Parts: sequence; C-alpha cells; structure tokens
Amino acid sequence: MNLFLTTLLVAIGTSVLAQAPQRPLFREFVGLCGHTVLFKPELYQPVCRVVRDYHPVKWDLGKDTSVMPEWPFAKNRVSWEQVYRGWHDKGLSISVCLQFDDIKAEDWKDIERDAQAYAKGFAEHFGPGGKYPFVDTVEIGNEPGHIDDATYLRIFKAMAAGIHEGNPKLKTAFHACSGITRNFQPKPSYHAIAWMLKHLADYRFSKAILKSEKDGYLFEFTPEKPDAPKILAAWHATRENVSLDLQGATILRSEIMPLTAGNAVEPQLKTIDTTVIAGTPPILLWVK
Repeated sequence: MNLFLTTLLVAIGTSVLAQAPQRPLFREFVGLCGHTVLFKPELYQPVCRVVRDYHPVKWDLGKDTSVMPEWPFAKNRVSWEQVYRGWHDKGLSISVCLQFDDIKAEDWKDIERDAQAYAKGFAEHFGPGGKYPFVDTVEIGNEPGHIDDATYLRIFKAMAAGIHEGNPKLKTAFHACSGITRNFQPKPSYHAIAWMLKHLADYRFSKAILKSEKDGYLFEFTPEKPDAPKILAAWHATRENVSLDLQGATILRSEIMPLTAGNAVEPQLKTIDTTVIAGTPPILLWVK
C-alpha cells in the first residue's frame, strides 16, 4: 500500500541524505504529532517512538511576554514536567514544536528579548541534561504562513539564539505526518503502522532487491542483533497475485499486514517456496 511504500522510502532517503555509516533502525524515524494534554501515550506507543508536540507558546507567556513562566508550569498552570514525563516514561522520544502563530507582533513586549529569553529557559529546563530532561528536539514555529515573513524571521532568529545559548545539546527538527486515529479510535493506518513497528523496530533497511512499479517491490531489512533473521518486505502498489522471486532465500515465517485489530494473517507459504505471491497488502517474510 502507498503508506507502506512512503514510510520505507522516507527511511531510505533519510539514510542517504545523512551520509551516516549505518542506516537508521525503523524505530528511529516513525513518529506522530500530538497536542499536549490531549495526547494519549498509552494509545499511541504501539505505533511510534517519536512524538511531536504542538506546544502553545501562548500558554507559557500569557498576556505579558516579558515575564517568563515559572518552569515547569505554563502560565495557565499546565505542568510540562507531568505531560512530558508521562510520554518519556512510555519510551517516547519527544520533539516539541514551539507554536507562536497566534501571538500578534504587537502583543510581544519586545520580540527579540522575550523570544530569546523564552527559548533559552525552555531549552535549559527541558533539553538534555536539564532539570526535566524529557525533550530531545525542538522545532521553531509550526505554520509560518500565519505570520508575516519579517516578524516570523525575527522570532525565529531570537529563539534559535536562545535555544543554542540555553542548551547546545537540544537539536532542532522538521516533521512530516498523517492522521492514524479519528476521535481516538484507530484507523486502518494505525494497525498497519503498529504491525510494521512491532516487527521492524530493531531492523534497518539494507537494500531494494526489486523496485518496480510494473513488477513489484522486494525490500530487505537486516537486524540490529546479528543472530536474528533477515526480513523481506514484498508487495505491489496496484496489483494482486504478483509472483516475486525470493532470490534463493529460505522462508522461516511470514505475515500479511493487518488493517484491523487482531492477529495478522499468515499466508500459506512453505520453506521450500522460491517465490511469493504478493499484492497491495505488504507481506513480511523472515528468511535465512
């Protein structure tokens, strides 16, 4: 399915652009966007390891941007320690998006001074090594189109300077996202991603054995642990009942991607099979 292909291509592209000696593990780049007190870590932990929070700067600064909050509390008394500790305790890496598009330029007492002081304080308290060291990365702004370019640039530069001054270990981040629940009820994509993360979390993409819109896709993933079997992902973007050559691999077990709750279906494959019949629901094959 397109979701599966898109996720895998993001993994490949990330590894190529980073020029890292080792490609990332699957768990290192699967993330979701959440909103502070509305995010449910126990619900979403099965489908991600990174959470991007829509963090309202207005909650922290209130009506007077020259007065900094009494960390870890926002001025509306939300405890960021409580919020982010709850996510951190579920094994989630936290990326905070500092949203300020609802603060008008004229509502800042002094943009450069206040934005820098705010970002510095946030980084000092919540970044790596801080008193509440739950935040791994931070993003400055969410939708810059809501603010005129000149004002956005002033806030961006001031916050960037504050973050660097407050905690050089706190990284900046970018994001890409898509909804997987509706009214906190899992959509089919929720079950698909949970299944992928369950099986591929400790694996990294190694190569595309086959990558063809016409003939299908067969991607290889190698394990973090050297004694674990390799996994092949087999699918076709638009067709069913497509035969894919396994290149001599021996099948140990296999599963078809589920789109509903419950156990994944195991296709009728044998260890002696040299091909797999694939379609739009991807199949994972544990092989040697």
